[in-house]
Amino acid sequence: MNVRDISVSGAVTYWSLGWTDRDQLIAESEKRGVSPTWVPAPRAPIATLKSVLDIVHSSTDELVRPLKSRVGYEVVRETRGETSNDYDHIRTVTVEDGLIQAEGSEYLYRDLFAQFRNRLSPEALSGGLVRFVQTVGGVPLRPQGALYWVPEARLSTWQAVGETVEASTVEDSASVYVLRTQFDSHLVRAVRHGIEQEVEAKIGDLEADMLRTDLGERAFQGRIAVAKQARVKLKSYESDLEVSLSALSERLVDLETQAAQAAILASARAAAERKVTS
Repeated sequence: MNVRDISVSGAVTYWSLGWTDRDQLIAESEKRGVSPTWVPAPRAPIATLKSVLDIVHSSTDELVRPLKSRVGYEVVRETRGETSNDYDHIRTVTVEDGLIQAEGSEYLYRDLFAQFRNRLSPEALSGGLVRFVQTVGGVPLRPQGALYWVPEARLSTWQAVGETVEASTVEDSASVYVLRTQFDSHLVRAVRHGIEQEVEAKIGDLEADMLRTDLGERAFQGRIAVAKQARVKLKSYESDLEVSLSALSERLVDLETQAAQAAILASARAAAERKVTS
């Protein structure tokens, strides 16, 4: 077995999350000098209402069912029978313009709704962390994510976000784990595989976009930016890992060229269409 030591440091990171307060996430981020733009958007009122109903109507014989044409749910009581079940209407609960309507029983839900509308679920927060860890050069070490490598140069920023999450948790506990380690051949292999998989996925999306006819000049300019960002990340990891990722870089350069040509054509097409309609 060929084992070599590489003088590159960083950390493996993963997390376990609870419910967090969104306003507190923003405040804690700003306190640590991190832009809060990474914080996920507020939950939709209908999603907040569903969480509240699941708490209030947690009995096994009470069911919460979505309505077809209204922003809300019907709560029914299920009575199981030998050959069929019976369902009795308890009440319909809706939310419109942020206000709860519940057939005169709004008091059952109003306080919980106000409390939960500013909370982020563990799933929503995890999505925000995945997006942020990629902005600091993080690379997934597993195809499905959940375990990332963060290079030393950006580790302090990532740790600040981890501290923000832990300080903003209001239900259950949350931990963002940062395990410092030193590169060896095994970690090089894992990180290289992660960056290759990540860039391959971006290349696949870009190649599909090059075949689309509904994108305009601005959209193709955005694809150029995506390809350039991926090349910058590849170059950084080529230096850190002391490996060549030139094949992927060349494919990205080719896609940048295709996108630039597509942007020119889209601009010309839009100009021609404006001329016809004027």
